[in-house]
Parts: sequence; structure tokens; C-alpha cells
Amino acid sequence: MKSLLPSALALALMGVSAAAGAAPSAADTNAIGGRKAAALDMLEACNTRAEMAVYFEKVAESTANDARQQYSQLSDEQWGQFTAAFRANLQGYLDRYIEFAATVDATHLTVADMKVLADFCRSPEGKRIAAIRIEVERDTFSMRETFLRKAIADAGAEAMRSIVPETPGGGL
Repeated sequence: MKSLLPSALALALMGVSAAAGAAPSAADTNAIGGRKAAALDMLEACNTRAEMAVYFEKVAESTANDARQQYSQLSDEQWGQFTAAFRANLQGYLDRYIEFAATVDATHLTVADMKVLADFCRSPEGKRIAAIRIEVERDTFSMRETFLRKAIADAGAEAMRSIVPETPGGGL
């Protein structure tokens, strides 16, 4: 499960790109570039950066907690320094994520689509929902992470059972 978890978390982190498929071809780059400004505006209007900052912080916290045993040679002071540096380093990827998400959105949405979403996000209702999404991210991360970890473990175990049937003793 441990080897699958980083990939699963990366997929969850890239939720907006689930339908993205392959990266755009060089021929598509110019067309995408023309829509990227609209995508960045939409992401800004929808407060995506703040929502993802909370997500990144929660991922950093969870990952650091998982890594504590691996780095048991560190003193408490060193561990504090490590986790602070790790969190800061991960937050450093936020701008790259926003650029990535903008490229995905520019690939799959029209300028008109993105304008409608941006306009909604700037409305009182949109601002309220964006604020709620940040709190939901903060409040439910550990529950969703637990669910995903169990789903990954269960899916792996089910896949293994389909290849290697259980023995009468109960093991694989």
C-alpha cells in the first residue's frame, strides 16, 4: 500500500486533471495559451489557491506524520525543523500546481465556460461557497485520506486475491 499511496495522493491532488489525459501536443500549445489567462482568472476568482494551500498543508502534515518512524534518528528539535522545511518545500509547489490546473482547464474548457465560472465565483454565493470549500478541506481531510488509504489497500488486496486465490489456512 505504501508504494501506491503517493500515486493515489498525487491523483487526488490533481483532481481537476482526472479527465485530462495526455499532456497537450506542441500544436495545441498556442490554442491553450490563448485560453490560459481565462483559466488563471477563473482559478483566482474561485479562490483555488487558498483551497489548495489548505490541501497542501494537510498533505504535508499527514506525510510528515507517516515519515516520523522513518526518521527516528532525528531529535525532537531536528524533527520540528524537518517538518517545517518539508511543509515550506511542499507549499513551494503551489504555484506550479496552479499553472498545471490552468493548463488542464484551458485544454478542456472554453473561454466562455471559464468566464461563467469566474463570474459565479465572484458573486456573493460563489464567494460563500469558496469559503465553505476551504473549511470543508480543512475539516474533512483526515476522513477522506483514511477512506482513500482503505480503498487503496482493499483494492490491492482484492486484485491480489483475483490473481492468487486464498489458501485454506486463510493467507494469500
